Amino acid sequence: MKRKLILFVAALVICFSGHSEKRYVIKKITDEGSNYFAVNNLGEIAYVGVDEQGHQQVYFYSGGIIYQLTETPSYSYSYYSIDINDQGHIVWSMSSSEDPSKTKYVIMYYNGDVHKLIDDLFYYWNFEPNVKINNSDVVVWHQPPYYGAKTQCYKFDGKIHNLGGGVNNPNMYPVINDNGLIAWFGDNRWGNDWDYHIRYTTPGDTIVKTIPQGVYEGSSSPRVDNLNNIFFNRYDNGYYDLYRFDGNEQLKIADSIFSDFYAVCNGNIVYTKGVQNDYTVYLFSPEGIIALASGGDYYYPDVNSTGVCVWRNGVNEIFTNRDGGSKKIGEDCHKPPKIIDDGTIVFAGYDWDDYGSAIYAAEYKEVWDLSGKVLLNSAGGPGFEGVSIISDGKVIGTTNENGDFFCQNLEPGEYTISFLKPGYSFLPASVTIGLNNHYTFPENIIATVNTNIKELTNNMGITLFPVPANKVLNIRMDSEAGIADKITISTMEGKILKLITGSAIRNEDFNLKININGFKPGIYNCAIELKGQTIIKQFSVIN
Repeated sequence: MKRKLILFVAALVICFSGHSEKRYVIKKITDEGSNYFAVNNLGEIAYVGVDEQGHQQVYFYSGGIIYQLTETPSYSYSYYSIDINDQGHIVWSMSSSEDPSKTKYVIMYYNGDVHKLIDDLFYYWNFEPNVKINNSDVVVWHQPPYYGAKTQCYKFDGKIHNLGGGVNNPNMYPVINDNGLIAWFGDNRWGNDWDYHIRYTTPGDTIVKTIPQGVYEGSSSPRVDNLNNIFFNRYDNGYYDLYRFDGNEQLKIADSIFSDFYAVCNGNIVYTKGVQNDYTVYLFSPEGIIALASGGDYYYPDVNSTGVCVWRNGVNEIFTNRDGGSKKIGEDCHKPPKIIDDGTIVFAGYDWDDYGSAIYAAEYKEVWDLSGKVLLNSAGGPGFEGVSIISDGKVIGTTNENGDFFCQNLEPGEYTISFLKPGYSFLPASVTIGLNNHYTFPENIIATVNTNIKELTNNMGITLFPVPANKVLNIRMDSEAGIADKITISTMEGKILKLITGSAIRNEDFNLKININGFKPGIYNCAIELKGQTIIKQFSVIN
């Protein structure tokens, strides 16, 4: 199956302000994502999303473009895990119901085309296969048990190898490093014989070995790094101790950590420990142990090869130790965030605009600020609130109650800045600047009432419907009125909610549909710029 190209729209989101010219800047990768995603060290993202028909599909984000890889026809397909390597090759597991008499698992593989790696895995409730791929295109997964028999761990390196049993727990899956070292949580469950251990195979081998000392049934899946270390936790007196095994010796890294909330990357280990709502995030590195944050409910840390970490707290805010300390960089993070070697952080979160799930990438880059002031009527007039600052058709800032605006996290380059508030003209109307440093407008912008504004009349041939509106507002423009140049929807206070220009105003029976899903009940302004005039019409929104 060939990949299908999908339009990509990115949105710039302000994270945290500061005096540094390098900051984390968040962009929305997609607003049709889900909590199933994976990222490689090139910043490419594989994720499970939802298509226009509401069906789950697999998508691939690369080079600023989104590709749809699958075209599953119905809700009968469900996805359970996904992974991607640095070649952009993707594996995922899913269940299908092509045969109504049974449900089965399949493992899929994408390397330019979509292939079925293995078919007809037995379905057993709540034991979905978790699949991983390394940079040598070796794939590992565990097969769900058959009516109480133990799970089996498999690897694929051109042919399929059965590596032996695991435990009957869907969270205790096998992992693999780039050298081919594989580790998993296993047992020898035959009759009443329970023997929980960490099993592993050395690179290039299929002989299963066992870390000598056993582990508790409730321990989590191990982790591996490219230095061929295996990390695992062992239950001790109500808590879990964190260990590293290098093939010969075990080293205790930390005691009393919080369950399986730890991550590793080539000599760097980040973990949380403490009691509920009073955890501490620690980084263990070749330089020693550092406490990154304390006194909170911290979860799901991740770390890259340079020791830069990311973690989440109990109210879904995410933090990093970039440049030292603990800095908040985002919120509404629903799933464990991931960090790659260049410091980019990827996370799944809530999209307040569309009331759904979204996937975001926070990039650490050089950015600049733009600031200025808008006054009403004259140079000595009061500050003017609610003016939108426009660049390339996008709102990049809004004036506050004093007329001040602060546009942050702008990349270096040339910008043509204009100003917009329905009913007003601005002097100057626009300014072109080369932004290669923090820039403040040398003179204030003056806003005056626009005398070209006319109230909407019946003979202008423009109709808004339905009023009151709910999820969609229709604007009909007959042939006499023509096609509008710009349409702006704003609150009564002047905050721009929708700005539509150019080709987005379609000439289809002179009827434009505007999505207002998520608008709160109330009264809104719709400003239509047409033939040198601005026509304003108010409309109401109901639940």
